[in-house]
Amino acid sequence: MVGIRTFLRRTWGRVWIYSFFALLLMIALSFIQHVIGGINWEAFQYPAEDGKPNVFVDDINHPSELTSLLVGDNYLYLFYGRIDVVKVYDLDGQYLYSVNFRDGRDSGGPSYIYVFGNHMVYLPRSTHTAYIFEDDVLTAQESVEYRDVFPKTLFPGVSSYNRQVDSAGNRYQFRLANIVRVAPDGQATTLIRRSPLYCIFGHFSFYWICTLLFFLMLIVPAVIVDMKEKKKQKQPSEAP
Repeated sequence: MVGIRTFLRRTWGRVWIYSFFALLLMIALSFIQHVIGGINWEAFQYPAEDGKPNVFVDDINHPSELTSLLVGDNYLYLFYGRIDVVKVYDLDGQYLYSVNFRDGRDSGGPSYIYVFGNHMVYLPRSTHTAYIFEDDVLTAQESVEYRDVFPKTLFPGVSSYNRQVDSAGNRYQFRLANIVRVAPDGQATTLIRRSPLYCIFGHFSFYWICTLLFFLMLIVPAVIVDMKEKKKQKQPSEAP
């Protein structure tokens, strides 16, 4: 018990000592995270050409924020809104393909996707053109005036879209960085496993960075001091 108290006292003392450096490191990490999370690497390898999105099958993990998780009749759509990439899976979490909507230029402003049936509709950042996919095929490009009324005006027969629940009543949701399916009886199944480090690029990235630095401040200095003390204890004492 005494050892634990000594460990905590030394640790908290070092938290204050290293707090300023931790603040600088936190600001630097937040800036790096923001820059990396906004880079569309697929724009270099699989760029959109002539205004048409590029469909590819390479399964690439994106260090960027997942802004939407939407469910169609047969597909699960993961939308990376900052980089304009959609990854498509079946309802059991098997990867199928990805769609890149960016050609390397960032025109600014938010972009959106709508999902209904086996259709996915992408609304780009600056234009009023809707890209309509059925399965993995671009079937149409339509002009729209207002994004908020788009589903009703362009597809008046669609009564349900942008769902997170499938026809069997299963709910799909985020748990940390993983994608989980929750059955109506509450049983959860992890469909897509991702490293917890992807939380750094999520909605609460700032808090995850703060938590990571806090634990580093607790553990690293204490471990270093403990190693030094053990090294001193092993050294033979000098004769008087």
